[in-house]
Amino acid sequence: MSSRTLRKLKKDDELSLLASLGTNNTQEENTEKEVSQNNNNTKNINIFSLIGKDDDDDDDDGDEEEANNNDDTIFEEKVTYDIPSKETVPNSSSPSFINLKSKKAKKREKKNKKKNTQKNNSTKKNCNTDINNLDNNDADTGDENQNNDREFDNILLDFQKKTVKMNLSKKEKGGSVINQSCNISSSTLSVRQDPGFTHYTSHVHDFSELFGSFKFSNLDIENEYKNLFDDLSNDVLKDVEGNGDNRNDTAQSNMSAASFRNLQKLKKFTKNWGGRNGSNMKIVPQGPSLTRILQFSRIKNHWLPTIRGELIMKALTKKELSHILQWQRPNDWNDVIEQDAAYLASNLRYYRFEPLDVDQNSKMLTDFYLSVVLKPDHEAVINLVSSKFPYSIPALLQVAWIFTVQSSDGRTHSNDMVEKALFVFDRCFKNGILFNGVDCQLPFTFFYNRLFYLACFRHIQNLTGRGAFHTAAEWSKVLWSINPTNDPYGCRYFIDYYLILDKDYEFLIKLSRCRLFNQYEEWKTFNLTMSIIYAYYKMDMLTECKAFIHSQVLNQDNNNNNTNDSFIYLLLSFLSKLTHIDVDLDVPSNEDLNQIDIIQLALYEIRKTNSEIYTMEYINFLVAEIKGILGDMENKSKIKPYMKENDDSDATDDYFIYNIPINLIRFVVLSHESSLMAKLPTKLFDNYQLLEYDLLPPRPHTNEDAEILEDISSFIKEKDLNQYAASLLQDEDIMNRIQQLSLQEYIQQNENMAQE
Repeated sequence: MSSRTLRKLKKDDELSLLASLGTNNTQEENTEKEVSQNNNNTKNINIFSLIGKDDDDDDDDGDEEEANNNDDTIFEEKVTYDIPSKETVPNSSSPSFINLKSKKAKKREKKNKKKNTQKNNSTKKNCNTDINNLDNNDADTGDENQNNDREFDNILLDFQKKTVKMNLSKKEKGGSVINQSCNISSSTLSVRQDPGFTHYTSHVHDFSELFGSFKFSNLDIENEYKNLFDDLSNDVLKDVEGNGDNRNDTAQSNMSAASFRNLQKLKKFTKNWGGRNGSNMKIVPQGPSLTRILQFSRIKNHWLPTIRGELIMKALTKKELSHILQWQRPNDWNDVIEQDAAYLASNLRYYRFEPLDVDQNSKMLTDFYLSVVLKPDHEAVINLVSSKFPYSIPALLQVAWIFTVQSSDGRTHSNDMVEKALFVFDRCFKNGILFNGVDCQLPFTFFYNRLFYLACFRHIQNLTGRGAFHTAAEWSKVLWSINPTNDPYGCRYFIDYYLILDKDYEFLIKLSRCRLFNQYEEWKTFNLTMSIIYAYYKMDMLTECKAFIHSQVLNQDNNNNNTNDSFIYLLLSFLSKLTHIDVDLDVPSNEDLNQIDIIQLALYEIRKTNSEIYTMEYINFLVAEIKGILGDMENKSKIKPYMKENDDSDATDDYFIYNIPINLIRFVVLSHESSLMAKLPTKLFDNYQLLEYDLLPPRPHTNEDAEILEDISSFIKEKDLNQYAASLLQDEDIMNRIQQLSLQEYIQQNENMAQE
């Protein structure tokens, strides 16, 4: 049967039902019966077999279809079908599902459409109001978040105030060394008068009081990230540190995919590299059977696995320590030096780093010396690390500096080189050593000890660039704790910057009460003094803050008050650049300051001018205190004209070059601050060889001092150096001959071309 015959049957059934039934009720009952009968009849008919037949008949009845579109449903609601027309089905030969709707379903659709239109209209009306209020809501939420952050910061600050005051009160009751030295008068003793720090030898217990709260966990940048963003997953932290997927590792190390796969295969043959399963990046092998847990570094996936380390750590003997003191104090008695050496050896532990393989180390340093000093070649140094000696510490630090200076996007590679150098040191550290000022003292006279100083300093710079100020502050404490008295890299000139950003005010307050700050004039740097004043002010210890300012402005020497002109002039010149100050003293210019104070002032301006600590309330507090101290005529009469020191003198010693502290020079040169380096005397760069890997090493006084004062030449054999130098000269001669031959050929070719 075709669709046409079905439609005719529908019409005949409807007409017969209308004629037989006079009322609507009886009609509905009979239609239900007819529906049931028709359903029984249609159950045995395949509807889809009817589609596609008698297409001509369908075209003839097009008008009838349009007339009866509204009444073409007589089947039951759940079992009805709708046969589409040819217009709606372009390919009538393909089967399709058919849906016939009843009257009840149509009514429901109309009701639902009305409800949906009403909802859409209401949402459109409210949409404009929501958009208009969106910016206001965002602004309100932003203000609420800022207020919540401020409230949280205030809660933390109040808690810190309570803990600081409680800790100080406990130490006062317990008779702490720091609180015993809080009443120290401001001394006028200079390091030049006491180059061996003899006045401080009996007070080395201050080290444990100041650095005793050390923890290795504070040196891990991942812990700081977890404290700042506690919702970070381990995968994200691994990607940040370069221990994530293979793509990050190969990109960070400039390693091809094939070589990276070979490296992963090599790890399987290196036992205990990264633990048994290779998942613990803190475990390294120390020989065929022993292992070591790293303390302040971790393995990265693109590092070459090795069975042993490159260095060993040895404890200094009493004799070696006495030799170091004899170099520091050449005019002192030997008996006194031996007594001090015995006292220091019994209270502190001194170590030195030495190469494990002497011959291999000599070859490595010879190649490095030729590529850096004799014939500088950056590509040769990079090739030295990438192919020959992947764990050469001086080459790693030199390559890190090359990436930082020459490449704008070389920060990640520089971080990787510095972390690898620290890994080499961490691998040889003895178990149980802590950077608490007592367990680990590294004299600056040894070559590899100085490389550890440089690696720590570079790591602090990298942490600063990554915004990890807490970790940078802890590493600054480490760098200071391994040699607090000598302080070769000038931690006193930059540690306060990280302590203020980290809000570690307790350390600054303890430092102000310690002899490590008050003993010598050179130890009381301007930046540390200003940061200590701010720490007292921030902790609401105003009486202690005023007393500290008074002690720094007025030097107490033999019960006679003399003003500290250097600090006064530096303070006034700094505050004059922040706001106008009405003080009865003329603000000094740079011409009135000596070279040391000019550098310190420029350094503090770079570090502190852009920070938020100098509010108007704090500035007014400082100005009022200075006016109060210098307001009376008695103090004014004792202010001496600020005499500029003779910094043009060529006289130098172990701690000063042209009257500038040598640790300040190291810090300025290694920081690469152009504004600071411009303030150094030009003759410094003319008369001294400033090498990046070993900047201004200690100078020997006698031939005997050469055994203690190591440098790179102490590990290089002259025969090997001469052979390498001769081979380089031969290569240069060959290259020059090749160039000359090529030039001659070029000239001859041009002559022939001209003749033709």
